[in-house]
Amino acid sequence: MSQSYTCPCCSHEWTGDAPCPKCGQSMIPWSDLDRCRCLHWMGEHHPVDGCLYCHCEKYDRRGDHMPVIQYVTGDATVPGGDGPKVIAHVCNDIGAWGAGFVLALSKRWREPERRYRAWCAGTDPFSLRMVLGGVQLVPVTPDLAVANIVAQHGISGINGEPPIRYDSLRDGLRWLAKNGAWATTRGLAGPRFSVHMPRIGCGLAGGRWEVVGKIVQDELCGNGIAVTVYDLST
Repeated sequence: MSQSYTCPCCSHEWTGDAPCPKCGQSMIPWSDLDRCRCLHWMGEHHPVDGCLYCHCEKYDRRGDHMPVIQYVTGDATVPGGDGPKVIAHVCNDIGAWGAGFVLALSKRWREPERRYRAWCAGTDPFSLRMVLGGVQLVPVTPDLAVANIVAQHGISGINGEPPIRYDSLRDGLRWLAKNGAWATTRGLAGPRFSVHMPRIGCGLAGGRWEVVGKIVQDELCGNGIAVTVYDLST
């Protein structure tokens, strides 16, 4: 007799032998969760967002419970919590480092600025040529790295368009989600690193957080990565 299942986030019901809506193959229970997992999932037959059966948005691309952005009052250069961490921020593509959040970074560590300037000059041996959407991971302690994300074109807006480049930010965060596990000097930090940031791209870059926050949620939280956004106390 087939066992019935109910998705815990949307109440969609199905049976254990119901066919996969993508390929018609049978479904099987996954672990002890009241959901199903396509028999082809391990081969990434269905790389879809959300619940693998009903596509609920409360699950990330790997089928785990999707984290949501946490907002705290504090300093993003002093990230809280345990485990390996990455501090993410937005850089411009012309080598200008002298205002905004980067001042707080340079006050605490010299290496992120030094590596960024070398990257822009084409002399950083650990980085490819700087382009919009590129990311430079700079270890600053054994379990903490800074991600210089190039998602700002110049430092001034043109014809009313701010310097932020949302598509480049999405590309950079997507890359970070895939490669941030290598962010510490210990080597493989493991998949459960967390990302910490101010409201990136919304200061000098002129971005809007209602857009940036959605990109962060999609590309980082959507890949199971915990994100904390820091607002300075007023």
